[in-house]
Amino acid sequence: MSAERPSDDARRFVFLDGMRGLAALAVVWLHAAETFKLSYTPGHAQLAVDFFFCLSGFVVAFAYDGRLRGDMDVKAFMTRRLIRLYPMILAGVMLGVGAFLYASNRGLGDILILGLAGATLVPIGIFQNHPGYQINYPMWSLFFELFACLAYAIGARTFDAKWANWLLAPLALALCGAIFAAGHVSASGFAGVIPFAAGFFRVAYPFLAGVLFFRWSLHRRVPAIPAVILAAVLLGVLFAPVPVSAGFDMAAVIVLLPGLVVLGAAAKVSAVAFWDLLGRLSYPLYLVHYPVLKVVEHMGQGWGLPAPAVALVAVALSLAVAQLALTFYDIPVRRRLTEQVRLRAARAGAS
Repeated sequence: MSAERPSDDARRFVFLDGMRGLAALAVVWLHAAETFKLSYTPGHAQLAVDFFFCLSGFVVAFAYDGRLRGDMDVKAFMTRRLIRLYPMILAGVMLGVGAFLYASNRGLGDILILGLAGATLVPIGIFQNHPGYQINYPMWSLFFELFACLAYAIGARTFDAKWANWLLAPLALALCGAIFAAGHVSASGFAGVIPFAAGFFRVAYPFLAGVLFFRWSLHRRVPAIPAVILAAVLLGVLFAPVPVSAGFDMAAVIVLLPGLVVLGAAAKVSAVAFWDLLGRLSYPLYLVHYPVLKVVEHMGQGWGLPAPAVALVAVALSLAVAQLALTFYDIPVRRRLTEQVRLRAARAGAS
């Protein structure tokens, strides 16, 4: 996506990518705390997903709003999004299969079915009141991300942009209703048919908010706050030492996290290389860490180390695997697929 941005906006939005990386690290630590039964579990770290959705809406609108109103059709847009997202989804499935084969007692047939469901993004687990994607839990959010991208593209191509403005408040109310009914936001989209269906509201509001915030140019109307302050606020929300509650989640999802996206787009940024590295690692880290944690959990039983030490090893290994996946798999595969699409389009144009 960065190749499609003008150089000044690439510099401006690099901190947004870095914030995505911080949020991904929060998710990794949440799952590490749960896996290794640490004394403190950052329950609000699950709000990172809601931050991802809003940030995605913002950057997707930046990259594609003009094109979708021009000569780019929905198929071309979704092809680009699939090239961006699917290679690491497939890698996450393969790692999940490997982790299940190594560290679980499930039969080979069950594992292959879970892997096939993950590779085709079919959330079969919800029909047994289980997580939608048992092969790699975090994949549920990618299902909703792709749904949001498709809805955005169809809307941008079909309807006047002003119609979207009228949808934001009803979607916010619907999401608040889902949060209030469950007592928190984390149930929406994860496990069980009805909670999974609530995930459509969970993605719709923040994604649309991100799109509209870009269209309204809010990031050009807010003060430029130092990046380190905004990073501290984001981590403060995700690691807040307060009980999980519907009120906190509604405030975070409806106001705080979307506000951080806008302020992050306008932030005063230093240490650009650091934020760029965090941003590039965020997506592969999100999809590889859960299988890595499960493998380390199984291996670490014989190490005799305290749980926090094993958790740190698992997090460090997750970062290393994410870097390897990014460098030797994700970037080359996406480059190859993009080139194939361009060649196909050139041939079609020549004919």
